[in-house]
Amino acid sequence: MTEGWNDDYLEQLKSLGVSCLYHVTDKDNLRSILKERGLSSWKKLSDDGITVPRPGGNAVTHRLDARHMGRDNCVHLFATKPSDDIIRSMEDSKRFSDLCVLSVSLKAIRPKKTSFWIGDPYSGGEYIKNLGDLAIRIEKDPSCLTRLCVDIDEGVHVNYIGDIPKDIWTRISEVHPTAIVFVIDQSCSMARGTDLDNVDYDYISHLVAQGVNMQISSFLEKCISDDGTVSHLYDIAVIGYGNTVTPAWNGTLSENAFHCPMELLSHVKAPGDRFKWVDPKDNDTRGRCDLAFNYVYNILKEWTSKEENRFSYPPTVIHISDGDVKRDYQEDLLLSADKIKSLRTEIGNVIIWNIGYLPVRDSVPKNVSE
Repeated sequence: MTEGWNDDYLEQLKSLGVSCLYHVTDKDNLRSILKERGLSSWKKLSDDGITVPRPGGNAVTHRLDARHMGRDNCVHLFATKPSDDIIRSMEDSKRFSDLCVLSVSLKAIRPKKTSFWIGDPYSGGEYIKNLGDLAIRIEKDPSCLTRLCVDIDEGVHVNYIGDIPKDIWTRISEVHPTAIVFVIDQSCSMARGTDLDNVDYDYISHLVAQGVNMQISSFLEKCISDDGTVSHLYDIAVIGYGNTVTPAWNGTLSENAFHCPMELLSHVKAPGDRFKWVDPKDNDTRGRCDLAFNYVYNILKEWTSKEENRFSYPPTVIHISDGDVKRDYQEDLLLSADKIKSLRTEIGNVIIWNIGYLPVRDSVPKNVSE
């Protein structure tokens, strides 16, 4: 570690032009950084069994760190804000999806546990043995400051970290996908007419099916990049209930509740078909919403318990019905809904939306044989 520390080392660093430190990471790592209460060395993360979504290093750099004066125990920082060229070179490595620069207070520096390097330690970088030597080097060549790297042993506490993007808790990515669950009433009451002046929507069930298909299509559009790459941003389930509860997908999709974007994009019916993934259904005598919510609880309990979903935005349940609930199981329904809302990720609890469609006044269900 660099020596020659004195009581006013913070003021000394500021006089040299070092007013703040910087760390570059991927936004997908931010939730883990906050959860673990700061920045840790790759060795500590490895020893503690903590998986980083998008690590900054690789096997080669980790071996080099271990060989260079215990750098494997250190967090690596910049003494000045990284240039656009440095950011671009990191982006070109393909290890990252969306980089951000975090500021780190100088108060994170701990004497005798901090080292300074001018340049890349692995490519002829100069180790600064004494803090006084750093002042001499910068005075001779001010450009040294832009190449100054700082290693802090034992990590950086979260209290010293700033500039954390505000969208961290709502961010959805391939590393942190979310779950969307549509729950559709398929009882015969959904066969009543709607008050929408549109021949395409003869019955509530048709309106709901088309709306769900359109929303799924909207989600999938968000997963397709300009070059055609499909990102796994969502796990989508559609559950139908009447007398029983089953996945409401059409065709072979009905074998599973959840499907990823690639699976859904590979299963589109004939071009122009407005019921691409979900067909209208409205011929069951009863609508057992309580059973449906129990089913949703079970699939979301499994989803939220997976380690890869630990830091994901919490699942959203969208329940669609005409609002008719039998009194003999209203209490069970409320208990089932509360159970679903008790499930959570590190970000928050499951969210439930209820959408109710009112039928045309005095309308009666169509003949179930139609």
